[in-house]
Amino acid sequence: MAEFRHPDSGPLVDADGLSVRSVAPAAHLLLHCAPADGPALAARAGLDLPGPMLRAASRDGWHALHLAPDEWLLVGAVEAAAGLQERFASAGQTIAHSLVDVTDRSLGLDISGKLATDLLSAGCPLDLDSRTFPTRACTRTLFGKAMVMLWRTDDRPTFRLEFARSFGGYVGALLTVAAGDLTELGLD
Repeated sequence: MAEFRHPDSGPLVDADGLSVRSVAPAAHLLLHCAPADGPALAARAGLDLPGPMLRAASRDGWHALHLAPDEWLLVGAVEAAAGLQERFASAGQTIAHSLVDVTDRSLGLDISGKLATDLLSAGCPLDLDSRTFPTRACTRTLFGKAMVMLWRTDDRPTFRLEFARSFGGYVGALLTVAAGDLTELGLD
């Protein structure tokens, strides 16, 4: 099985038209609140929450991914997490909510290049065409047999794939094999 590598150790896959790299550690905070209260709570904390489900919004280095009617995953710099948690604590004194630090549960990869969609299609059942999964789209889905969170961060295309640490070897191996298959087929 492929080992999961630290971001400084180089890419997992580096081919013409395809790059798979570990992402630097980031803070992950899981916010739950009533859907109607989300925008007011976030505004008081200085953050934008996307209104539509399965979309992401960004502000001041924080990304908010709307994953369920009452759930947002907030992703940002590790050193900024305590400050955001404090802002939510003071902003939410009158609004019922839950903000939980889940930073240590996941690993992440950035997958980019003209073959990124083809590579992800090897293990993901979703239609990842930009017309159906545009920039800032995000969702929970499967990659092979692993539950993952997938987020299209830009039009290059670049995707962020996040998954439980225990699936690191499995996901890494599946991506490596699929990248090899793309190369053998001459798609690189």
